[in-house]
Amino acid sequence: MSLSRQPPPRGLRWRSSTSFIITTISMAMFTDLFLYGLIVPTLPFILSNRLHIPSDDMQKSISLLLSFYGGASVLISLPAGYIADLLPSRQPSFLSGLSALFISTALLWIGQSWKALVIARIFQGFSAAVVWSVGLAMILDTVGNSRLAVVLNGIFGFICAGELIAPVAGGIIYDYLGEGWVFGTGFMLLTLDLILRIFVVEKRVMKRNGWDFSSLPRDNISPDETAPLISSSEVGNSFAKSYSENELSEWKLPKEVRPWQMRVPIFYLASTTPRLLTSLALCFTHAMTLAIFDATIPIQSLTLFSFNSRSAGLLFIPLLLPYLLLSPVAGLLVNRYGSKLLASLGLVLLATPLLFFGIVHTATPGQENYVLEVTKFSVILVACGVGLAAIGSQSLVDASIVIENYEKANPDWFPNGGPYAQLYAMNSMIFSLGLTVGPIVAGYLNVKFGYAIMNLSLAGWCVLMSLLCAYFLGGKRKF
Repeated sequence: MSLSRQPPPRGLRWRSSTSFIITTISMAMFTDLFLYGLIVPTLPFILSNRLHIPSDDMQKSISLLLSFYGGASVLISLPAGYIADLLPSRQPSFLSGLSALFISTALLWIGQSWKALVIARIFQGFSAAVVWSVGLAMILDTVGNSRLAVVLNGIFGFICAGELIAPVAGGIIYDYLGEGWVFGTGFMLLTLDLILRIFVVEKRVMKRNGWDFSSLPRDNISPDETAPLISSSEVGNSFAKSYSENELSEWKLPKEVRPWQMRVPIFYLASTTPRLLTSLALCFTHAMTLAIFDATIPIQSLTLFSFNSRSAGLLFIPLLLPYLLLSPVAGLLVNRYGSKLLASLGLVLLATPLLFFGIVHTATPGQENYVLEVTKFSVILVACGVGLAAIGSQSLVDASIVIENYEKANPDWFPNGGPYAQLYAMNSMIFSLGLTVGPIVAGYLNVKFGYAIMNLSLAGWCVLMSLLCAYFLGGKRKF
């Protein structure tokens, strides 16, 4: 029997609606980052209580555990994207990522050895690679190229908030309810994620099976299921480009290339397009900065202020709030002014407060300057959150525009559409690389030279990236 004769599943209308698919993918990415960060404020206590790691080795141990996650994601991202493209449906890959996340969470909960915790983080890294590579490809399948930038800007703040909310929640839950409830919260979130993923019906599956709503009673179809997610005016603003011949000529690719370059064009495009390379470097910087904060804030709060896990988690709130509140604003600004201006200014905004971490001094509860020092640390984190909001989704949006330009200028290279899935797999790999490198660099510099020098080094990197973004992002320079 052919696939086209299969009867449509129950609830097809809402299960295949654009809003439900985007909600499910957003939830999956939120869950991935939430569970990544959930145990951040509790890791020092887990390592101390379970494995009896001495305090002198704590920063190194935490950095290694965070890096195993990123390393696994780096290795898996591209194969995950490639395999997902070969399968008729992306849902099996999507569900396999969730299975790995269940295993990881269970091992983190019951693991009583260093090896068990390492394996748990590796499984978590595998899940992240699948979720991001496949999830972004599913978004493209659902909304199309022209709506992609608006959708990503709309959901990216919520997604990345998971990574920053998690330490707050983890610290509070650990302190009030204990370690078991920390992981119980993770399992509840995973269960909700599983339900959503099972119910999703992909647009490509509908098309392949010939399912549509034309034969169903019209009055049973809600407007949400037939109306576009984004208005045409918003779409026009997000990709306000008139593709004249002169503009497209700048994106022409050579006719004769090696076969592998045609099969996996993202490597060729990345190696020959400074704008795309800069976008990926911005993605790396964003991830590395998040990972550095995750790896150092709990330890630094313990060292400076003798914070417990609850207080360490609450210290992420000043970083989280501006990031969460300003991300949608950043999305509107990048649609109007492009990625170049916002990314460049955002990196400068991020670099500036990093220079001031050195003015925060040790203070224990009861000392006269205790409140002042905690306040200084919190204000610096607020300023860092503003910078993070400004650079959040700019790398992915700008890279997607680059691929769209190549796709429109080279139809013989891309007869079936641009290599977006490969781009998202590479973006996931680079993001994971940042999550891997960040804790390692943070651990080394913090132990070797101190917290102030570590942040000074990160500020210097941000300034360098700001110059590169100002030069390359938002379109090729014309001379």
